[in-house]
Amino acid sequence: MTFGIQSENCVLATSKGALKNGFKVKLLRGAHSTYDEGDGGMTALEIEEHVESELQKDGAEVIAWEEWKP
Repeated sequence: MTFGIQSENCVLATSKGALKNGFKVKLLRGAHSTYDEGDGGMTALEIEEHVESELQKDGAEVIAWEEWKP
């Protein structure tokens, strides 16, 4: 298990690295976050959703944090 909290940085990089090296990745929707870009950029929620979508396309399983069972 890995841990990171900022969606477009540690969460994205760690998950992509794990997928590239053949690991299964489960990303808990709503259990990571970031900051708004500001000045007309994406909101934190938009960034979070974008990261989840990108990782799902790459093969990660994205599930709601409330549904996760260890």
